[in-house]
Amino acid sequence: MDRFRQGVITAALNHFAHEIIETKTQNNSNIKEDKATTSTVVIDKSVPVEEFGNIAIISEEGGILIYPDNYGDYDDVDGLFLRNQPEDKSWFKISDGAKATVYYNSNKGLYIHDTTHLFNSVRFIFWKYYVDWVSINDKSRIPPAQNSF
Repeated sequence: MDRFRQGVITAALNHFAHEIIETKTQNNSNIKEDKATTSTVVIDKSVPVEEFGNIAIISEEGGILIYPDNYGDYDDVDGLFLRNQPEDKSWFKISDGAKATVYYNSNKGLYIHDTTHLFNSVRFIFWKYYVDWVSINDKSRIPPAQNSF
């Protein structure tokens, strides 16, 4: 293995190790919470408040839809729907550990970008990493919730 690949893998593993944090339970015993597997949608401040109703975030828990009411991070998500998403797409899928940000531009309207950190360990698990629109013809990635738009 060349030094570049070895360096990239080492950096990814170090990043992954730092993502695991210790938390305290109510009875004060230590538990590990793996933040590296939490998928996140970020609502950017470029999104006008009036557009919040055009975004439906799919919760990781049972496919419940969450309608944003504030800017910032929404964790433990599976993906999202937009009211005016591309017609040939069924939903926007976000892999565990990945992050996608919703932006707004007066020419484009609402749009989504993969904003997962370049050295996030999830990027190195190629067979699992997916942050993109899912085709309506892709039967292997069926949305876990009904599109409300």
